[in-house]
Amino acid sequence: MKRIHSCTLVCIVLGLAGCGGGEIDYRQTNTVNGLLYKLGDSEPFTGRVLKSPMSVNIFRVGTCDIEVKKGVLDGKTVCSTNAGKKVAEANYSKELKDGAERRWNPDTGKLTYEWTGLSKRPKFATSSEETSMPMSSDALPKSRMVWPQ
Repeated sequence: MKRIHSCTLVCIVLGLAGCGGGEIDYRQTNTVNGLLYKLGDSEPFTGRVLKSPMSVNIFRVGTCDIEVKKGVLDGKTVCSTNAGKKVAEANYSKELKDGAERRWNPDTGKLTYEWTGLSKRPKFATSSEETSMPMSSDALPKSRMVWPQ
């Protein structure tokens, strides 16, 4: 009897693991109305997308591995050059930057930029009452440039 229950449990766990989306290559995706879908699926994709192109103008300079939830950028993004050197890392929540962003020089591997700040855009004054209120320095994003040496 225990063997039947453990076998059933394994089948359920494996079945649920398949529902999470897992990892797919960027070439297996399609964007519709701003949402990312796995080709052939009717529901927005949730999981990890590998080798999303990173371009400068018309030149493909590398790829990013991105986490997506319900078709939008949500989670960790890591970008590397075509040679495989890590050049950027950031976290997103519902397409907004959430937490730290870091960039590295691809030639030296040294950290060149680090940003930590708000996950949401700051609220701007919309009435005459709000314009007289000073904005707290805590509401401003904190960034630190690390210059190459």
